[in-house]
Amino acid sequence: MQCTMRRLLPALSLCALLAGCASGVTTVTPTYFLIAERFPNVRDSYLLPLTKPDDIARARFIMSNIDGFGQIAVARIARGSSDGFTDNRDLLHGGRRWSWHVSEFLGFGDATIELIDGTPSQVEADLDYWLGPSMGRIGFWNYTVSREVRPAELWPSR
Repeated sequence: MQCTMRRLLPALSLCALLAGCASGVTTVTPTYFLIAERFPNVRDSYLLPLTKPDDIARARFIMSNIDGFGQIAVARIARGSSDGFTDNRDLLHGGRRWSWHVSEFLGFGDATIELIDGTPSQVEADLDYWLGPSMGRIGFWNYTVSREVRPAELWPSR
């Protein structure tokens, strides 16, 4: 059975690719960044998927800024995982999984309104609140792009 599956997998992958091309649907693999506190008392972190080249370049610039100043990532969030297999998690504390994910990146900014300031742990503790009054948006004041996340960190079992 395994041998048959190994032979079928490339053919099935090709069929899926051709079906996507025929329907005009293209999928973009996100580049993930770790968003963490910019000060020494690092409490937690979350994953920020970016797909637009300008956003990826900006995130890389922010994390390479040697004076330690970074910009706030502003995003919309939603329940669950983003794609069914890439869970949002705190890579700073053993990979604990969050029950929410970034559903849309809105941009980088110098400041946000107080209503969307917090921490990933606060969002986890009261997700209904964060999806309500803040309209599903986050923009944590003390958090910024910490580093780019390697694919092996996203899917450690692969």
